Amino acid sequence: MVFNISKINDTGTEMTNNFSYERIDSPEKLWSYYREMFETGYVLDYLAAQAFLRLSPEEQAVVAVQAVHTPGGANSFSTAYRALTADEVRQMDLKDLDDLWENRISIRGSLETVGTATDGSYGFESFYCMNWYQSHNDSGSPDTHSFKRLGMEMLGVGGYEAYQIYMSARSQSDLDALRQITGREDITWKDYKLGRFQQVADSLDRVAWFDTEAVIGQFQAAFQRDAQDGTRSQAIAVKRTLYGMVKRATGDFTDGGIYQSAGENP
Repeated sequence: MVFNISKINDTGTEMTNNFSYERIDSPEKLWSYYREMFETGYVLDYLAAQAFLRLSPEEQAVVAVQAVHTPGGANSFSTAYRALTADEVRQMDLKDLDDLWENRISIRGSLETVGTATDGSYGFESFYCMNWYQSHNDSGSPDTHSFKRLGMEMLGVGGYEAYQIYMSARSQSDLDALRQITGREDITWKDYKLGRFQQVADSLDRVAWFDTEAVIGQFQAAFQRDAQDGTRSQAIAVKRTLYGMVKRATGDFTDGGIYQSAGENP
C-alpha cells in the first residue's frame, strides 16, 4: 500500500503524543502504544540510514553529528553532539549501520550539549532524532535526554514493569536494566540496537503503508537539500510526516501498526 498524503491534514505538525486519554488508560494499552510508536520509529530510522549511506562524504558531513561523552556527576556523563568535517567522514568509510554505531553518528535538529542525568537537567530528546548510535552508559546513567528517551523505549519493549526497572534503583546501570528487561545476560546496547535494525531489514516486505524504496529516495532527497542549505531539518521533517501518517491512519495504533494496515488481522 502507498499512503495518500493528500488525505491527511496537518501531518507536518503531527506529535508523538496520544490523541486521547482512553488510548493509554491501562497498563496494556500504554505498552502497546509505545511498542508501536518505537516500532514505527525504527522502520523510519532504518530507511533514513539507507538514504544517508548513499550520500557523498561531503553531504554526510553537513547533516550528521557525532556524540562525544564526558564523565560527570555520580556515574553519569554529559554528551556533546559535534559537527564533522568531510575528511573525518571520509576516513570513517561509512558502509552500514555497524559503522554508524561505531562512529557514534546520529541526525538531530541542532548541535547541543546535554547534561548528566544525575544533575536532573530539564529538556528531552525529540523522538524525530535519528539515533543510529544510542548514547548509553554501561556503568551508570547516560545524559539526561538519553535517560528519558531510553526509559520510554524500554516501556515499549516490556511495558510499565520495564519502564520501572530502567528508571529506578531496580537497575544499577543502563546495561543492567537492558539485561533485566530482555532476559539476556550477555546482551549489549550495540546488540540491542543493531538487532532491532536487523529485524526491520528482515521485515521490509511487511511494511503496510508505503513503498520502502520510495521512502529511501524521499529521505535521500531531503538529506541532499539539507546538505545544500547547511541545515538538518528537511530529513527530520520527512520522518515526522511519515510517522504522523501511520499514527493517524491507525488511530493511535489501535487499528494496525507499521506492519499492519487498519482493519487487517495481525
